[in-house]
Amino acid sequence: PGRSAPAPVAVSLDRSQRMKTMTGPNCLAARVSRGTCGVIELNGELDLASTPVFESAVRDLDLPTMRHAVLDLRRLAFIDAIGLKAVVDLYAECLRATTALTIIPGPRHVQRLFELTRLDRVLPFSHP
Repeated sequence: PGRSAPAPVAVSLDRSQRMKTMTGPNCLAARVSRGTCGVIELNGELDLASTPVFESAVRDLDLPTMRHAVLDLRRLAFIDAIGLKAVVDLYAECLRATTALTIIPGPRHVQRLFELTRLDRVLPFSHP
């Protein structure tokens, strides 16, 4: 028994606003906006099954061409350790590309994982 192929990702593009929405089968939608600042808005669950959708959104930003990127977690319902690693990987990629990153915190239950791992002290979260 081999591993199953990754589930397909549905993509819709709004050319007038330069936005792209990607959805996977496992309850994650990633909306990407490009311009002077790249934005990834997550809605749903960021976990082992949905991380490929997030990684695709990160690749779509083309970080080396961006001065600033924003990761919006306000609509994230769930994150596990693999999702947390994906956020840390985004931060590392931004550092390599010399792209400033701002993370908009998620709901309390999502932020709790960042606090337990003390990544809330390392990652560039915006503060109200």
